[in-house]
Amino acid sequence: ISNSYVMTSKQSTGVGGVAARIFLDKNGDGIYSNGEELLPEAEIKANQLSRRAKSNDRGIAFISDLPQGLVTDITLISNSLPDIAYQSLFKGLSIRPRPGVVTQIEFPVVISGEIDGTGYIPGTGASKAVARNVALNLTAPDGRIEKSVKTAYDGYYSITDIRPGVYYLNVDPRKSEDKGYMVPQKLVFGPDGTVINAHDPPLIRDYDVAFRFSSPDKPELPVNRAHAKS
Repeated sequence: ISNSYVMTSKQSTGVGGVAARIFLDKNGDGIYSNGEELLPEAEIKANQLSRRAKSNDRGIAFISDLPQGLVTDITLISNSLPDIAYQSLFKGLSIRPRPGVVTQIEFPVVISGEIDGTGYIPGTGASKAVARNVALNLTAPDGRIEKSVKTAYDGYYSITDIRPGVYYLNVDPRKSEDKGYMVPQKLVFGPDGTVINAHDPPLIRDYDVAFRFSSPDKPELPVNRAHAKS
């Protein structure tokens, strides 16, 4: 951004500015690299001050008239991006404008992922029953829930707009009609729009102990004393 110039006819005395570079972050590292696509016509917003600006052909959006001292959140308007699957890795930044100072920020944009499938409960032999109204969570290793969804009457589920990262698909028995358990399944979503179809997790009926996620590497299962006795 430091090598780019934006001309403005607006009075700069007593106001600050913000310059944001919006780009397609192909490797998902959150840092602009030479050759990564710059996104024109993407719009940023100073939320509390009702200021907006669109990016130019160099992917830079510039707001020049932010009143000094008034804190505002700078965010990227998601529906201004050229593809519905695009989303920013960066939620935004709260700034306090200073006279004559332009705050430089970047919005790395990635392609969101999605997954679908059908949950089922194995029966005897080759038989199986669909898992209806089961709450599924897509959980980060630190326990943060990225997405939640419930299976339909036929066991089908679909999760969209998934940010790149490592997650575990697991059941939340407290919110499920069909009580069931599954070993959390590790899933990796890349910055290029990972799509996983027909991911059909098997559940064990009437086993409703939730996993506790406390490790950056893997989930930890609490001791299920009732199950251990059977």
